[in-house]
Amino acid sequence: MNAVEIVSEFFHREANQDIREMGSLMSSEIVYEMPFGLQAGRIQGKEKLLQVLDQFIGKENGMYSVWEISNIRVYPVDPVSEETSAFFFVEMESKGIVKQSGFEYVQSYVSLVQVIDGQISLWREYFNPIPLQQALASIADYQ
Repeated sequence: MNAVEIVSEFFHREANQDIREMGSLMSSEIVYEMPFGLQAGRIQGKEKLLQVLDQFIGKENGMYSVWEISNIRVYPVDPVSEETSAFFFVEMESKGIVKQSGFEYVQSYVSLVQVIDGQISLWREYFNPIPLQQALASIADYQ
C-alpha cells in the first residue's frame, strides 16, 4: 500500500471498529494527540493507544453500541512521492450511540497524520470536545 492507501485504510478500519487491524498500520512508537480534547492529551506507543481505542470505540469493550464513520477525505499535505515520510490531513464525521444511555454522539474530526516507512507514526486529532463531554456525562447520569 502507498501512504494515501495506508491512511485511508486506517480510518476505514476505525469505521469498522477493528482496533487490532488499525494497530497493524501503526508504528510501535505512534504518537496520538488531542490538542482540544477534554484534557489535552498525548498517548505514545501502539499498545497503550490500542487499549484506549478499545475502551472508546472497540466492538466488545467500547462505549458505543453503534459506531459509524462517514465521508472520510484524505488530503496529502505535499505531493506524495516514494519518500519515507508523508503528512496528510483527514476529515470525517462520526455518529455513535452510547450503550448505557442511548445518547447520540455526533462529531466532525480533522486529523493530521504522518506516515513513516509505511506505518502511521503521528495521529493528531482535532474535534469539538463538547459532544464527547455530553456522551461521557450521559453515562454518569445513567449510573
